[in-house]
Amino acid sequence: MRQASERHLEADDSPAAIQLLEALVDCVPDASEHAFFAHRHLGELKLESQPWVAALHLRRCVRWQPGDDSLHALMGLAQALLENYRTAVTSYRRAVRLSPDNPWYRHNLGHLLDVALSRSEEAFEHLEYAHKIEPNHHEITASLAHCLAGMGRMQDAADLAAIAAAMAPENQEHGALAQWIRANTKDTSSSVQSRARATRQPFVLVAESIEKTMRDTGYDEEIIDAALDLWDEYWLKSSALRIRKPGALASAIEFAVVDALCHGAVSQREVASRYSVTVASLRARLRALRAALSEAELPSERQQRGGLS
Repeated sequence: MRQASERHLEADDSPAAIQLLEALVDCVPDASEHAFFAHRHLGELKLESQPWVAALHLRRCVRWQPGDDSLHALMGLAQALLENYRTAVTSYRRAVRLSPDNPWYRHNLGHLLDVALSRSEEAFEHLEYAHKIEPNHHEITASLAHCLAGMGRMQDAADLAAIAAAMAPENQEHGALAQWIRANTKDTSSSVQSRARATRQPFVLVAESIEKTMRDTGYDEEIIDAALDLWDEYWLKSSALRIRKPGALASAIEFAVVDALCHGAVSQREVASRYSVTVASLRARLRALRAALSEAELPSERQQRGGLS
C-alpha cells in the first residue's frame, strides 16, 4: 500500500495518493514509520484545500519528530492559511532555530511578523538575512521593501521595491507596492512614522530579553515559545502599555509562564535577579499582566501537555 501511494505521489496523482494514504493510516500502528509517512504526506497534500485537516496530520508528525525543521515550517504555513498568525510565527521560529540558514523559513517568519502582526522591527532581522542569501529573488526583495517601509525607511524601501518590480514586471503586487512607497517617501520624517518606530522598538527589546535570558537559563524551546506567545498576547491587549524597563516586563512574563507550566519551580527573586530588576518591579508587572489577561489566556498545564504552538 505504501509503495502504491509512493507511485501515485511520483505521478502527481493526488486524489489516488490521498485515498491510499488514508487507508494506510487506518491499518498501521500509531507512531510507526508507515504512520509517519502517511500523516506527513497527507499534511502536505491537504495543506491548501483543507489546512485545518493538514494541521492535525502535521501535529502528529511534529510530536514524533520534533527535530524535523520542514515539519515546523509546514505547520507554520497551515496555521498562516488558517489566519492563526501568532501560532504560525511560533512554528516558523522553531523551523528557523533548527535550520537558521534557510532563506524561506526566514522570509516566511519575517513576512508574518511584518504584515500580519505589524512588527516590522522584529521582522527586519529575518528578512534582511533571507535577502543576503537570496538577493535576486523578487518575493524576498519585495517583502524586505515592505518591512523597511513599516520601519519608516522609505527611501531604502523605494529602492528595493523598484528592484523587485523590475525583477518580476508581471507581478502587479510588486508594482503597487513600489507605487505606494514612492507616494509616501516624502513623509519619512512625519510624526506618525516616528511614533510607530518608537512604539515597536520597546516590544522588540522585551521579546529579545525574554528569548535570550530564558535560553541562557536552559529552558526548553516550548517553554520559551509559550513566554513569547504570552508577550504577544499581552502586547496586543495593552495598546497603551508604557515600557520604561524592558527587563521588568520580561521577568514578569517568564515567571508567569514558568510558574504555570512548571508547577512553581522558580521563585520571583530568582527570576528578578536574572533581569537585574527588583522583586517589587516584577510583582507590579505581574499584577498588571494578570489583570489584563483572563485565566483562559494564561498558560496552563493542559496547553503544555497538548503541545504549545
